[in-house]
Order: sequence, then C-alpha cells, then structure tokens
Amino acid sequence: ERVNAMSEKMEALLLANEELRRENEVIRKSLQSCCNSSNLEAEDAYLLQNSPNPVVDQSQIRYFVPENMTDARVEIADLKGIVLQSLELEQFGLNQVNVDTQSLGTGNYIYTLYVDGKIVDSRIMIVTK
Repeated sequence: ERVNAMSEKMEALLLANEELRRENEVIRKSLQSCCNSSNLEAEDAYLLQNSPNPVVDQSQIRYFVPENMTDARVEIADLKGIVLQSLELEQFGLNQVNVDTQSLGTGNYIYTLYVDGKIVDSRIMIVTK
C-alpha cells in the first residue's frame, strides 16, 4: 500500500518536473526573442504524458500552446494511425484536456498535439479495462 502511494507521488513529481523543464525552455526562448510573447511559434508548444497512465475510464492530457496561436487540437489514434477522437483545444497557455476513454478498447493509443496545422509532439496512452 505504501509502495503504491510512493509510486503515485513519484509519478506526480516526475510529471511536474517535466512540465517545469518544458516551461523553462519556452521562457528562455521567448526571452531571447526580446521578451515579446508574440514571437512564440507553434514549435514552442509542448505536450505532456497523460495521467493516469495506464488509464481505465478518464485521463487528463496537459499541454502548453502559445496564446498567439489560432488553432490547436489533440488527436487520439490507434496504432494503425486511424484517428478515433479529435479534441479541439479551446484554452491556450498551460492547460489540460480531459479524455473519456470508455469508448476505446484495451490497448495502446497515440495522441498527438497539432498547433496551427503543425505536429508538435506525440505520446502513448495505455488503456486498460
């Protein structure tokens, strides 16, 4: 029981660390570009690992999309590349989208962040039932 609790805390710390690392990277880039947030580009967006992973019914995907972007979405596809869900992101900045995985079967899925028509990053989500 304590091992499981510690494992969950460790996973949360690792996710927080990754999020901070990516945020720092974006901040450094924006500061080098004369402190103007409009200089951020789609490539400055990032995607974090879904949590929890593996997931049974519901999961959260955290992301960062610069405020000056116009279009962002997360697509969930099977390993054959068939898109099963497309989630339009309505809030930019550092945020998260909730994913309902009840319609997905047990298996591995790839989710991809698209910003202004460009692929930013992809990650793997494991669904268990």
